[in-house]
This record gives sequence, structure tokens and C-alpha cells, in this order.
Amino acid sequence: MGLRALEGMQKIVALPYYFYKLICVNMSPKLKLDREMQDFLHAVAGESRQQLLLLFLNGRERTVGELVEESGLGQSTISIQLGILHRAGLLSRRKQGKEVFYRPDRARIVLMLDRLSLFLKKCC
Repeated sequence: MGLRALEGMQKIVALPYYFYKLICVNMSPKLKLDREMQDFLHAVAGESRQQLLLLFLNGRERTVGELVEESGLGQSTISIQLGILHRAGLLSRRKQGKEVFYRPDRARIVLMLDRLSLFLKKCC
């Protein structure tokens, strides 16, 4: 895993929920985030999703079962949270037999962080 991707992942996990609310809900009508960015920020705002993202810092792909063991969260909770992270583009997945393997989509994460940075420079 590259240093930039690791730094990007750490920035994502550190983004608090109130920041998501501040820039997605309470922004001026002239400046708006598109749905893709709103979904991205919503995905990283949840504490359970942040906990799951931290488990991917070493870059290794994982199954739901592995994440259950490592996180202490329930299987249904993890499945729901992985779905949110996947739909927001933070995780990619591949199916092998009955197992689904998840891994961070680092290129997309970096892209979204760059877009967020540009947005914040314009608005703040």
C-alpha cells in the first residue's frame, strides 16, 4: 500500500459525522455537493463503517466472516455497513464461490478526497 493511499484512508476515518452534516446539509444554496460526494461522506461518517475501514489499512482483502472475527460486530451489521461502503465506492468486491471478498478502492478514495479538498478550498 502506498503512503498516499494510507494517509487518504486515515483522513477518511477521521472525518466526523458533524462535518458531514455541516457540508452536506447546512451549506449555502449556491454551493452544493453532488450525490456521489454526499454518499461518500455519509459512508465515512458512521462509526461502525470507520471501524471496518480501519481493518483494511494493511491492504489485505477480507470476507464478511473475517471482518466479524476481527471487529466484534455482528454479521448482519457488517453486511449492511459493507453494502454502504461499496455503494459509496470506498470498497470493491469480488465473488469467489460462496465467499465475497472486499478491499478498499484506493484510487477512488484518493479521487474523492482530492475532490473534497478542492470543494473545501472553494467554499471555506
